[in-house]
Amino acid sequence: MTGPLCAARHWQHPDTLCTELTGHDQADETPHAGLLIIDGREAGHITWNEPEETP
Repeated sequence: MTGPLCAARHWQHPDTLCTELTGHDQADETPHAGLLIIDGREAGHITWNEPEETP
């Protein structure tokens, strides 16, 4: 079974989109993951969590 993709953008590389299924990060256990895109070119794979907010 497949569903919609998360598609969250990486905070430093906005062309990099998460290719995990929507809702994967609700338990804060599974990071975002996808192809790393830099200057329009595929540069490998990456996993990431959202950066922590500083007060």
